[in-house]
Amino acid sequence: MHAILCAMDENQYKLIQNTRIAKEAWDILEIAHEGTEVVKDSKLQVLQTQFEMLKMEENECFNDFEIKLMDIVNQSHQLGDPYSDRRIKQKIMRSLPDRFESKVTALEENSGYKDMKPSEVIGRLLAYESRKGPISTPTKKQKGIALKTSKDEKEEKKVDSDEDLALFVKSSTRL
Repeated sequence: MHAILCAMDENQYKLIQNTRIAKEAWDILEIAHEGTEVVKDSKLQVLQTQFEMLKMEENECFNDFEIKLMDIVNQSHQLGDPYSDRRIKQKIMRSLPDRFESKVTALEENSGYKDMKPSEVIGRLLAYESRKGPISTPTKKQKGIALKTSKDEKEEKKVDSDEDLALFVKSSTRL
């Protein structure tokens, strides 16, 4: 009991100050930090959804994606539902953008891929990304302007449309 008391702060002590048995104190602290089984199940469902929905964005660096993935994996492990190495590797390979396609293919065709740990796959992908250089963000596409025209027979005049078009293009590129 003394070891538990020495390892907590004042707020945690308030939760167990009236207990005399270490097991009882431990159970109270466990519920306070992890929640009941219903709460754990709910947290696990949220983590599973996050795991399935996680996808690396095209302009995201691999390291940021790895941090998000491993955060979910570690939280799930702490709640008693660890992901297998195989499932983590599958998730990584399915979640990468097109710029990693050649590396994904090379890794999957590697005879040793099956025995690789997720950390090895992550290391190879980090090395690949660093060799490729910084992520180039796609340039913004310029929006075109659509004009509605109407045909008014009374006001139809012969206008040199090439000159009007040239003026219009010139003025719209200044915007």
